[in-house]
Amino acid sequence: MRPRPAHLITHVLTTTAPVHDVQVTDTIHQALAERDLLPAEHFVDSGYTEARVLVSAHRDYGIEIVGPVQGSAAWQAKGDDGFTQESFTIDWQAQEVSCPNGKRSRVWSASNSQTQAAVIRVWFSINDCRPCPVRSKCTRGTGSIGGRLTFKNREELDLAGIKGGVLNDSEEPDPGWEPDFETY
Repeated sequence: MRPRPAHLITHVLTTTAPVHDVQVTDTIHQALAERDLLPAEHFVDSGYTEARVLVSAHRDYGIEIVGPVQGSAAWQAKGDDGFTQESFTIDWQAQEVSCPNGKRSRVWSASNSQTQAAVIRVWFSINDCRPCPVRSKCTRGTGSIGGRLTFKNREELDLAGIKGGVLNDSEEPDPGWEPDFETY
């Protein structure tokens, strides 16, 4: 079978060094839209695969971002001895989170991250966290406050959970996405 020809669209955007790739994805899509060159799929490296970009590219431009999803930089995700966000259970309807030891969050608050991304912040009671036998797997804090957790909104978590072949930060990427990536 003869391989289909590749149809490549290239767009160049120059920025200053501190600007991360993920910060310019929307700008790139806007420029391509103005020239009527929007792709159905946008093949990228991990610098462009933040959950909110996966959502906004699909919602605003009908583009599927294809590439490996960034892993967590948190210390808990770097070894086998910590609880990552995936260790916690989110009950969206009740607006509460259960920790791996079964304790429920006390406060749920919609907020914005430092980069102005929509996030949910939850807090656990100090009375639950301080005596917890597995506390050291959650935090390196001193125990003067209860546990805190910040996570993306539901739409971003759901979409990030299936894009790029990564279900969560602790899993290796599914090589199933690579054949499409390598075709082009």
